[in-house]
Amino acid sequence: MLEILKNVLETLKKLFTNHITNVVVIVHIAVVYGIYNYDPTLYPDFFIVWFAGIILSAVELGSRYKDEPSSVLTSSPGVMYLVINGLICCFGFFLIQNFSWHFEVDEILPLMAQRTMDIMQAALGSMMIMRSSFIKLGNDSQTDLGLNIVLKKLLAMVDREVDRVRATKRSKDVTALLKGTSYSDTRNKVITYCLDVMQNISPDERRKLKFELNAIDAQDECVDRTTRKYSAGLLIYNIVGQSVLESAVRDLGLYSSVECKESELSVDPQEEFESVRDTFEDMLDTPSPPPNGNSKSVEEGSEPTETQADKAIE
Repeated sequence: MLEILKNVLETLKKLFTNHITNVVVIVHIAVVYGIYNYDPTLYPDFFIVWFAGIILSAVELGSRYKDEPSSVLTSSPGVMYLVINGLICCFGFFLIQNFSWHFEVDEILPLMAQRTMDIMQAALGSMMIMRSSFIKLGNDSQTDLGLNIVLKKLLAMVDREVDRVRATKRSKDVTALLKGTSYSDTRNKVITYCLDVMQNISPDERRKLKFELNAIDAQDECVDRTTRKYSAGLLIYNIVGQSVLESAVRDLGLYSSVECKESELSVDPQEEFESVRDTFEDMLDTPSPPPNGNSKSVEEGSEPTETQADKAIE
């Protein structure tokens, strides 16, 4: 709970350092003031419509980032996209109330039924209208002419900003998790195991991943295997996320090799020198074999003691 609250506070801090965020906050204040002058009794209805718009847009935005949807929804660009969609739904609810565009329910039903219908109409109707196009222009109908062009541009801006924010985290996660693995381990063990433990990866995603991995394999020799390893790791990271990739590396025993390598690199030079010195002194203390020793002793210790000590120092 404290971790979630900390993330929310950090997100709010980042939001209020953005000029666009300040504009959105001012618009929200103006909307609240306008509702107060229009009909204060509709405050709960407007809030429900606003919240419904946020939920629907959160489903849309979260589905675009399969590796970690929650982090996208708590990022600054993601929050901006959610609240803007909430304001759009509130505007639709205002039009319904002001121009009586609502669907009439049966008169025998209570007033709450009509209010519920207006809320559903405003939330779902606004989302559908803002994502509709009336005419498609250009070759292969690539250009839409309609209200959806506004949200498309906004969503493209959010995608680019979210991608910039998450690129740093993805790079740090992948390089840290795959630091001690080789390209063959990442390609044949980690990725295969991640695909096996996941149950909802579609065949299209598997085929696309295989095609992209083959493209990495086909790269020329100017691209080293370390870069290929991290590129392959990013492909599976984007599908399964950090937690699954970390668990796979640990369960396959690849973490132990990383820790072993780090421990070997962290040996104190002074301790290593003292260990070699003790070995050298022990060898000097051992008695040398007799001159007329049998052939067996000569074969077992054919090199003189000084030569063995020299080798130990080396």
